[in-house]
This record gives sequence, C-alpha cells and structure tokens, in this order.
Amino acid sequence: MKKQVTFFICTIILLTLSSCHKEADYSLNNSIWIHQFQAEERVEGGVKAVGLFFGAKTIEKYSLDKDYKALKLLNTFNYVKEGNEIIINGAFRQTVGDNYLTFGDGMYYRSEKSKGSFFQK
Repeated sequence: MKKQVTFFICTIILLTLSSCHKEADYSLNNSIWIHQFQAEERVEGGVKAVGLFFGAKTIEKYSLDKDYKALKLLNTFNYVKEGNEIIINGAFRQTVGDNYLTFGDGMYYRSEKSKGSFFQK
C-alpha cells in the first residue's frame, strides 16, 4: 500500500511539473522574419535588409533600417499555413521551418524582436 501511495504522489508531481512547461510557440502569427542582403546584391535605395511581419492571415513585407526596424511597407500578401509550407495568395508555396523560411528567392530567419520593437520609430 505504501508503494502505491508513493507511486501515486510521484505521478501527480510529474504531471504537475510537465504541465507547467510551456511548449515553444511555432505559430507564425505576430512573428517577425528577417532577410539580410549580401554585399553583391544590388538593392534599390541602399536597403540592407527586409522583414516579414506575419498577422493571422496576412504577411506584411517591410524595408528595414540599420537597427532592423520597419521603415516602409513594401507589399502585403494573404497566406495560409499547411504543415511546413505557407501558401501565398492562393498560389505560391514556400517552405517554413522552426527558425527559417523561404520567401521568393530569399532565406528569412525568425527574429526574437517583438512587434513593438519592430515598428518602433
């Protein structure tokens, strides 16, 4: 009986501890992804990087300043996520991983920036 009670208490403790652990959030909503241009890439206006901000159903593409803050909205796209792909404007499929995604011809990396610091002037 003592072993059963001990086992029961240990099980409760393990379940409690594991439920406190928050899973990593791999959703795209409110995430920011950055592509830095290489020196050999000729970009109009001397822009060094572009960023993607994912809303619930839209992607906003921005040119970024030297501190990786949004300067100017370049384009907006509709998207849906299906597995490890995003479908843009109902036609273009792009690959998305935990910390990277392909978008057009570029590779973007997930940023730790918050929405507030991305749009802060």
